[in-house]
Parts: sequence; structure tokens; C-alpha cells
Amino acid sequence: MSNRNNKKGGIPEWAKLGHSRPLTRREMLAAGIIPFSAKLLMPQYLGLLLGSKAHAESTERCPVPEQGWVPFITLNLAGGAGLMANFVPHDQGGQPLPSYSLMGLGKSPSLQYEFGGVPFAGNGVANILTGIKSKALMDTVNKTAFAGVCVSLKDDTKDNKLSVDGMLVHAGRVGGILPNLGIRADTPTGMGHQPALIVPPAPLIVKDFKTIKNSLGYTADLGTMMNENQQKALSKMIQGLSTEQMARLGANDAVTEVVRVVECAGMTNMNNMNNPSNTGIDPRDNMTVKNLWGITDTTKDDEEQLIFAAMTYNVLNGNAGAASLELGGYDYHNGTRTKGDKMDMDAGALIGKILETAATLQKPLFLYVTSDGSVASSDSDNPGAPWVWDRGSASTNYMFYYDPRGRRDLVKANDYSVGWFTKGQVADESFLTGNSAELSAVAVFANYLAVNNKLDQFGRLTNDKFSRDELAKVVKFMA
Repeated sequence: MSNRNNKKGGIPEWAKLGHSRPLTRREMLAAGIIPFSAKLLMPQYLGLLLGSKAHAESTERCPVPEQGWVPFITLNLAGGAGLMANFVPHDQGGQPLPSYSLMGLGKSPSLQYEFGGVPFAGNGVANILTGIKSKALMDTVNKTAFAGVCVSLKDDTKDNKLSVDGMLVHAGRVGGILPNLGIRADTPTGMGHQPALIVPPAPLIVKDFKTIKNSLGYTADLGTMMNENQQKALSKMIQGLSTEQMARLGANDAVTEVVRVVECAGMTNMNNMNNPSNTGIDPRDNMTVKNLWGITDTTKDDEEQLIFAAMTYNVLNGNAGAASLELGGYDYHNGTRTKGDKMDMDAGALIGKILETAATLQKPLFLYVTSDGSVASSDSDNPGAPWVWDRGSASTNYMFYYDPRGRRDLVKANDYSVGWFTKGQVADESFLTGNSAELSAVAVFANYLAVNNKLDQFGRLTNDKFSRDELAKVVKFMA
């Protein structure tokens, strides 16, 4: 907002007692409103903001999120986690590799099977799985399907195009009162990855719980550019405008669309801001969730547990369309296994909390776990060898699909992997998605459409990125 019309800590000049509301574009410019509305005027941003269906109908009614989409959360383990040493990739024929000596598992690792028959490292080596089971009940694990995604990635970079959030918004998965939620402000996705295919609307960067409370019903820009008094003043101004006054704001279609969006937001935002307890944004409102995450009424707003719990809770409740959580420090090749094992356990515990929150709320959930590259152990025939360097060619990402009705079958029994590893202990880059972060993300999105029973929309939403035969190779989940 312009400092010329907005004193620090106060409300806009036009909202002060005795000043008229801005009605024309010139008056709105003088009031400091145009700087943020200019962003909304961009057709691409407007289309994503409204969603394809809502955008087409917005001249007839206020846009509402399309109902029925499974909630979606991404967890990024920034730094290059050893995901391939927890879930154990097999070869093209579904058989164990000749050796896992560079993957910290030795020559012939023992295996344990979870999530309906998926191989994980046994003998307590799969710390992510151990962490999951420390927080998620066995009933929750038994109702969760899993698939790995084998792909060669760049190490230690934000350049991997792994985020699917733009595609989610394009499909219609948007929040009821909040934008998508993220952790990092230095990427367009809110986490340490670039978007695949479609750039999402700017996420709300959640620095503390107050960030969510203060952004009810607004886009990320509005939520962060204005304080609470300014947001209320804007809503009051919009609610007070007559149809005739709205028409005076501008005649072209783009401005009319913006007016409609802001008008509809104003009709609900005052209630949201005045009654935040009625919006279902605070995970502490649910005692089971509160205890699961170890948060209390006195937990500080900026504590990570409350931030992650709130992001998860708001996605599952439909308040936000998606959330991108992130844990840092997963570049743990320090010549030991101690640090990496503990961090894998922490990641698993967070995954377990996310899945168990879905179970508590009896909501389905698609959870996508990513990292930027991977790690290598010293070459050893014995399991437990220390992590010694980066090895992005041996990367895997994870897909979890929890359904409170019970685990959904895989399309083909025991076909739990998008792509596979070679005897060189790396992702097979000759596979459709094996050498492309972006295509691997598109494959994840295809699986998301499948669990929503909307795979028929894949071509339209991705510009036919995969043929029908290619889709059959990457889709593992059923609705």
C-alpha cells in the first residue's frame, strides 16, 4: 500500500470517518487499492484464482470452490534425503537389485512389507517407516496406499520442477477461505521446488499461526499487504457499494471480473475476520488433533508444530486448497548415519501426524513427499554404511493416499513404483519419467486425478502430456 495514503499501523485514508469511499479507478488509485488489484487484472492469475469452472460462471454468481477434491499436501525434505533407503526400489521386473551397496542397505537387505505389500528396509533400517508408525495408528497405515516415484533429480537446488500446486488449482482444487499455503517466500511454490507445467497463484507464506488468522478469505497478496484493520475497512467499503457504484469502477470485462471477485470476498470476509473461531482454522479446536501434534492453548504462534498442524488442518477442512510443508537439513552426508537416521525418523513422525490427522477428521488425503536429489553411502556389502556424498540419480519421491473407507487397490497388484532402478543402483532414465522432474510431477498429478475418479480430465488439464498408453504406465492408484 502507498505510504502516502496509509500511515503505518493505521487504516487507509479513504476508510477514515468523514472520507468518501473511492468509486472510480482514479479514486481507487489514490486510495492505494490499485497496486494490488493490478495483479488480479492479469488474465492468467485471475483464471487460476477463480478456477476454470468458477471463472466461467463468475458473472452470474459468486465463485465457490469445486467440491469433492481429495485434500493434497506436499512435504519437502530439503537437501537430498535418502528416501531410496527407506522404500526399497526394485528393477523393471519387480525383483530386488543385485546389490544396494551404494544405498546404505548392503548387498541383500532384509525387507518388510507395508501399505499392502510395499517393500521397505527391514531390521529397523527404514527410519521413515518407524517414524510413521510412531504417530499413525495401525488402522491408519492399513487404510493407506503407497507408491514410489523413481527419478533422477538435481542435488541441492530449488530448480527441480516438482510442485503440482498449479495443476491442482487449474483442476479446481482451491480453498474455501484461504489460498494455498507455503513455507518459503523465495520460490513461487512456497517450498524448495519450482512448479511443474503451471505456475500456481502466490501462496500464503505461513510464518506463524497469526498469518493464517489475518488472511481469512483473502489472496496471499491481500493477506500480507494489509493489516487486520485495513482488511476490515476494505470489506466494509465493498459491502457498502451499490450495483451502480460498482459499475462506475470500469466497463471492460477484466475490471468487471475483478469487481465481482472482490465484491464476493467482501460479502464473507467481514464475518470471517470478526468471527475467526467459526472458520475452523485452529487445530487446537479438535482435542485429538491437538494432542497428536503436542500443541496447547499457550503454544507460541511461530512454533513449527503449530504451523504444520494448522496447515494440515486447514487443507483437510477445505479452508485451503493445498499446503507445501518443508523440513530443512536433509543434506546429511556427513560420514555417519547418526544424523540422517534421526532426521529420517523426524520426517516419518511428521508424515505419521499428517496421516493420523486425516484419520481423525475422517478425510481422505493425498500426501506427496519430495526432496531435491538424494544421497549415497560408502560402497559396502553391509547395511548401515555411512552417508558420504550427494547422488541425485538415485532419487525417489513418495505418494501416500489415505482413504477412511479403507485402502484403495493398486491398478495392478504389487505395482507400487512409477519407474524403477537399474543394477547401477540409480533411477532408470530411459523410463518415461525417469529423467524429468517435471514429468514425474505430472505423473503424481495423474495419480491424484485417478483417486478423484477424474483421470478423463488429464489431457485437458495438462495439454495431453502423456498418451493413454503412457498414462497406464504411471498411474498406480485407483479411486
